[in-house]
Amino acid sequence: MKKKLSFLLIIGLTIFLIAGGMVSAQSADEGLNEVITAEDGEESDRFENLTAYLDFLESEKELDSLDRIVLEKKLADYYGEDEEGGLEFTTITSVIDRYITDEIDLGQSFFILNNLNEAVLNGFNEKNMVDTLNNFHSDENSGQLFFQTALEMRKLSRVDKDAEFSEKFSNEISSLLEKNGKLEISELKKMASTYRKEARDKEREVNKINNNHGFEKNNNDNNGVKPNKGNNDKSNDKKNKDRGKSNHSSGKAKGKNK
Repeated sequence: MKKKLSFLLIIGLTIFLIAGGMVSAQSADEGLNEVITAEDGEESDRFENLTAYLDFLESEKELDSLDRIVLEKKLADYYGEDEEGGLEFTTITSVIDRYITDEIDLGQSFFILNNLNEAVLNGFNEKNMVDTLNNFHSDENSGQLFFQTALEMRKLSRVDKDAEFSEKFSNEISSLLEKNGKLEISELKKMASTYRKEARDKEREVNKINNNHGFEKNNNDNNGVKPNKGNNDKSNDKKNKDRGKSNHSSGKAKGKNK
């Protein structure tokens, strides 16, 4: 009986230790993921700059030395603390997160950053953009969706002059993900194509209205000259008639004097 109790006690202690180790490992992973994901931008504030963030990732073995050197060099093209037009820190970390979790490769991460940077320069709201991209949760398709969405954002920003349809595009993506929990790439492409068409149609309509206004203005300017010319002609005719009457009167007066 004692041997049986001892055996059960050993099994119980073993299970307890294994479970405790798993919980500790899970807690450590969750703590690291909270720092890496930085979904609300609060965790990213813990780092003074991008270099400090990369230092942290390297120390946690999330980046090897070579990747860290490449990232630090390439990311300088998109992020600068004192430069205007660069991407926000949270935007860059959102892309790095996808690389760390193996959803995209290193080359894709730079391509994505280039697309996002151009979209922002063209007027795309960066916060809406990042919030939309962060809605793609980690699954087998999330990396490709992340990549394709950044591409569609850039393409839409080129034709959407006032960013009206870019905002609608972001909002619809978020709405569909919230409703269905997923989004097919074919659906994403079709949606982006529709918004690009609407943006181009609006631009053509605006140009048409502006051209019509310009045409009307030119006509009004030209018509404004003609009446003045006509008035001058009428005035000259009246003067000539008055002059003729005056000469006729003078002739009569001379005849009487004779």
